[in-house]
Amino acid sequence: MTNETQQRLTKFQADNNVTTKGPLALVIQLTAIIAAQQPPWKSDDFLTENKGQVTGLGGGNLKKILAKHDITRTLASEGGRTSRGNMGLMIVERKIILPVGRN
Repeated sequence: MTNETQQRLTKFQADNNVTTKGPLALVIQLTAIIAAQQPPWKSDDFLTENKGQVTGLGGGNLKKILAKHDITRTLASEGGRTSRGNMGLMIVERKIILPVGRN
């Protein structure tokens, strides 16, 4: 990871309070979801059919991702699915982690 990327992620974490369970669960899962998809990406790609939640979030999915990194403790039982503010955080994260021009 480049120093610039690290600085952007640190700023993103501080600016968006990604220190509590819900936002952290969202960021972990959304990063994995984005990594598995092909560009171009749009915010609507990450919304449920009714556009009320971020798609793919859940306790089971989060456990699978953490297990790949040998983490067995539970971070969030709902996996960030019900956290308020996740829709806005998803849009901000997508813009931060994706290369310019793919937003």
